Amino acid sequence: MARIYDYFLGGKDNFASDREAADRVIRLGREQGYDIPALARANRAFLVRVIRN
Repeated sequence: MARIYDYFLGGKDNFASDREAADRVIRLGREQGYDIPALARANRAFLVRVIRN
């Protein structure tokens, strides 16, 4: 899951199988009206804000 999350965030520490699974999740999310990579970035930004405060 961590490598898939890394892929959502645009990272480089993932394998082809992770990218394939992540692309399926992204596709399913789009069908439901969600932008999964944007949600992952928003989550990361929230975590950064929490840690800094």
